[in-house]
Amino acid sequence: MGDMHELSQEEWQALRTQLAGLHLVRILSENAMNKSAVLLLSKSPLRIPSDSPEELISQIERAEAGSLSLLIVEKTPFSTEDFGRIITLPSMETTTPIAVNDIYARLLSHMSSACKLSYIHPATTTHIRKHIPAPFVKVTETPAMYAERVLPYINSLPASRTLWVTKIIAREAEANDILGYFDATSPTASDGFILVPDSKWDRVTLANLYLLVLAANSDLKSLRDLRGHHIPFLNRVKNEVEVLVKQLYGIEATSLRLYCHYQPSYYHFHIHVVNAQTEPTGGMAAGQAHLLEDMMNNLELDPEYYSKKTITYYLAGQHDLFSVLK
Repeated sequence: MGDMHELSQEEWQALRTQLAGLHLVRILSENAMNKSAVLLLSKSPLRIPSDSPEELISQIERAEAGSLSLLIVEKTPFSTEDFGRIITLPSMETTTPIAVNDIYARLLSHMSSACKLSYIHPATTTHIRKHIPAPFVKVTETPAMYAERVLPYINSLPASRTLWVTKIIAREAEANDILGYFDATSPTASDGFILVPDSKWDRVTLANLYLLVLAANSDLKSLRDLRGHHIPFLNRVKNEVEVLVKQLYGIEATSLRLYCHYQPSYYHFHIHVVNAQTEPTGGMAAGQAHLLEDMMNNLELDPEYYSKKTITYYLAGQHDLFSVLK
């Protein structure tokens, strides 16, 4: 996410100039369900024709350092003004029928609507790899496999991977976006955390509410690090977040889904907070999402539960960790 802040007019103009000079290399992925696409861009014209994920990554790695960017395009939800225009579309000459059957009719029409653009510049191979479609492979990770392969991989990752998290927690970046800052309850406690909007949320459509809890304790990397003594921390997250979301957005605790991923996309412990009315997507699927209430219950049953458990999950074939697990 990086060091985000409100741009001055000069900074915004400089950014627009920089982004306007980028060239389309290829469309990395499209998602019809989420109405989104990920584009690979470069400073100068560049052709990467291969459709093979392995060859694509190889060519990207040979590209000039700092020359590639990612543009994530997402169509925003309909606005109130959009609905006013939508009801007039059937009478428009540009609207054409697809099929009519008894009381059902399907039409095709066109209208302009807003979209959200998210840039990553420069984009590293790790950033790009994340958006290259690849088959998911089931992994059954034993405690021994975690200790011998996964943990050394996690420890080998540079601190720069989670620098953006560290800056947010220290309130050195995105300070205006922090919804709640919960300090440790005592000098010896490690139960501090913050609540921020996730970058995937448009911050308008409550039906798609998506927030992130970032733990202040940097020793917590993932689900595997949780022990029985973390139950008060997890319980505090649950209670404080439910109260704050009700205050800010009027959404009841029973309409929230709190969960974490394993494997996570970055190794600083965080919990996803979404409106339970949101249609579950890949990140909420079995084999990736673990509900907060289940996590606490498991630790109550056995304080060492996550150090003993064999965890099955699905990993994209292009994930850096996959080569370690082969």
